[in-house]
Amino acid sequence: WHSNSCTWSNTISVTNCGSFYVYELSMPPVCAARYCTNTPSILQTTTTTTTSNILK
Repeated sequence: WHSNSCTWSNTISVTNCGSFYVYELSMPPVCAARYCTNTPSILQTTTTTTTSNILK
């Protein structure tokens, strides 16, 4: 909590569950406070796996 500016610093935990994220947030420092965020720019990645079957 920084003076009277309604901002505070906190550590959170984020888990990537494939198609969604799970956020573990702690309680705000005062009961009237809320968490707000901006929409993040998430880089999409693609993984390709190639297998070959060899018949003898």
